[in-house]
Amino acid sequence: MKKFVILGTIMISMLLIFTNCKKDDDDDKTKKEMITAKSWKYKTITKADGSSMLEDCEKDDKFTFSSGGVYTNDPSTVKCDNDDATKTGTWTLSADEKTFTIVEGNDTNALTVVSVKENELVFKNTITEQGVTIEMTITFTPY
Repeated sequence: MKKFVILGTIMISMLLIFTNCKKDDDDDKTKKEMITAKSWKYKTITKADGSSMLEDCEKDDKFTFSSGGVYTNDPSTVKCDNDDATKTGTWTLSADEKTFTIVEGNDTNALTVVSVKENELVFKNTITEQGVTIEMTITFTPY
């Protein structure tokens, strides 16, 4: 009888262990696979002081990052300027997956990777405009 109690306890313990070890979907894919799996749109662009930098005309912009390193930025329906057109360039993710670099023409923008998840990309960036340095967080969600 004692053997059945011990065996039963072991089986219940194993059942609890295996049912509670559900693997997160993000663990199955690399950051590059998650970035290229779908198209993205801005969720927020926030300055360090908490103020928003996202314009209404940017909210429907569609970003697509191909696994071959090409990206497309489609301004979609609501354009900031009448002559806004789809832009293309290249993108890379550094070997340590901490830097996401976008190159469009002569412009290169290196973003710091905060997090890459199936349903959210978060980057930090610092730019200087007219002598003023602006730190921001850019968050994308699936398009």
